Amino acid sequence: MPATAFPSMQGRDAICTMRSHGRGKACMCCEPISASLVIPLTPIEQRTGSMSATGLEVFDRTLQITNTWLDEMMTTLPRDRKLAWHVLGAVLRTIRDRVPANLAAHLGAQLPLLVRGTYYDQWRPSETPKAWRSADEFLSIVSTELSSVKPIGADDAVRAVFRVLNHHVDPHQVEKVRHALPEEVQKLWPADNRVSSAA
Repeated sequence: MPATAFPSMQGRDAICTMRSHGRGKACMCCEPISASLVIPLTPIEQRTGSMSATGLEVFDRTLQITNTWLDEMMTTLPRDRKLAWHVLGAVLRTIRDRVPANLAAHLGAQLPLLVRGTYYDQWRPSETPKAWRSADEFLSIVSTELSSVKPIGADDAVRAVFRVLNHHVDPHQVEKVRHALPEEVQKLWPADNRVSSAA
């Protein structure tokens, strides 16, 4: 079978050494594999003679997943991918800064690789959790983060992100994060996605 070699990357056969993932388990994102990694071409790549869009399966996968999240958000937000990306980052960082650092890290581990970058941007774990208590404070922080993009209601922004998290993140993890937030914010975040978008 034809194959393509890459000088270095992380892959499926890497063995995780981090305690949080479970020592010795196979992990797609932790430990680099040898420099002589050879990745077989898929049947489509063999027929077309080309690699994936980015040349790295892990990048293609995170782009695909991230675009799926943004598309879902744009069912209730304006059809603007850049805006959806900013909304996703603003809401996630606001949640991250309000919950305990260990819980924030567990949530981060559930996010697509690309989204993790914006999630961890400028994180200072020693300064968390923040002390705000009300939904108004939460929405105000999100609104401030979104002030440089197209006007959008912070209410709509947070609900769109909450729906995506409910749909794609482990339900037990979602519940832990919800319960770590103040009660007023929990009321904005439905326990599941069966509520209408107007709720």
